[in-house]
Amino acid sequence: MTGFNNQTIKHHYLCSMLKTTLLHAVQAGAAQLQHFFNGKFKISNKEGVNNLVTEADHASEKAIIDTIRKEYLDILS
Repeated sequence: MTGFNNQTIKHHYLCSMLKTTLLHAVQAGAAQLQHFFNGKFKISNKEGVNNLVTEADHASEKAIIDTIRKEYLDILS
């Protein structure tokens, strides 16, 4: 790679890894939302009356976080 130094190559590699992980996390979250789509689910309040959250939201968030943790377990530990 002419014109690229080690720092640039490392940066590109890390950005590529992060992008891949984030795409996996989005797919995992979307799969959870699709599971609940057009179905029944519980609705609750996060903070206050007008701040609704569904069990689909919780499931999607958990899938996203679990995916990131799994792929970056060594870094997050």
